[in-house]
Amino acid sequence: WLASDRCINHAGILSWQHEAQLDNLHPPLSLDLNDAWPVDDVPVIYSANTLHIVSKALVERFFSGVKKHLRKNGLLVIYGPFNYAGQFTSDSNAAFHQRLLQRDPLSGIRDSEWIIELARDSELSLQAD
Repeated sequence: WLASDRCINHAGILSWQHEAQLDNLHPPLSLDLNDAWPVDDVPVIYSANTLHIVSKALVERFFSGVKKHLRKNGLLVIYGPFNYAGQFTSDSNAAFHQRLLQRDPLSGIRDSEWIIELARDSELSLQAD
């Protein structure tokens, strides 16, 4: 398992890794969507709670990076809240979206259809939702 995140979050990741005491965990890599990715030809990319806290431009950069660095026939797994047909799936997600916008007007819960379109443009297809 090779975690990546912005450098500001590495101390927390290292703490969790130390607590887990597993020998298959590597120190985290620095990954900022504004910069070049520190990996190539990876079999799986897992992203949790990312796409709603960054701008749409960075979501698009994320998918450009996925297309460039994910191994052929690789797997992209995304976890996080999404809207369907432009609708929030719950009142709590609508409230969360408002909090995100207050924190950063460029962030927010994304429409699943747009994410699927970006994935298709990156030569990926939806396997499960």
